[in-house]
Amino acid sequence: MPALEREEGRILVRSTAAVTVTVDGVVAGRAGLDPSSWASFGPYAVGSHVVGASCALGVQEKAVELVSDGQEARVEFEWGSRLVVVVSPTGIPSLTLMVDGQAYTSPVDYSAEEVRSGRRVRVEASAPGYVSWSEEVALRRGRW
Repeated sequence: MPALEREEGRILVRSTAAVTVTVDGVVAGRAGLDPSSWASFGPYAVGSHVVGASCALGVQEKAVELVSDGQEARVEFEWGSRLVVVVSPTGIPSLTLMVDGQAYTSPVDYSAEEVRSGRRVRVEASAPGYVSWSEEVALRRGRW
């Protein structure tokens, strides 16, 4: 009698941001470096698995089920965007930063839905003795 072989499948991951992928809490590799392609991980035993993705935008987890030998389970992670405003030169006294009319004090996170809808935001910078600057910027998926 030949040795029995375990039934296995692969987990394919696609992400709109570069992420570290875990499967059942163990780091499996990276995905999302090219958001249009699938990164392949495994093989993993047939059964239930928890696939995680983490990056500067947060952590997400999704459950997948491999139900037959040779199966590929696909998992997609969609991220929003983080707007960070940096002004040069630094240390300008009385600098005022505004994002969509609100005072800017730290990075602003936008949801995947806002990014998908083509959301644009107005960023403004002004300070006494300096020329004011204002521009509308488009949010892009998975950028921070």
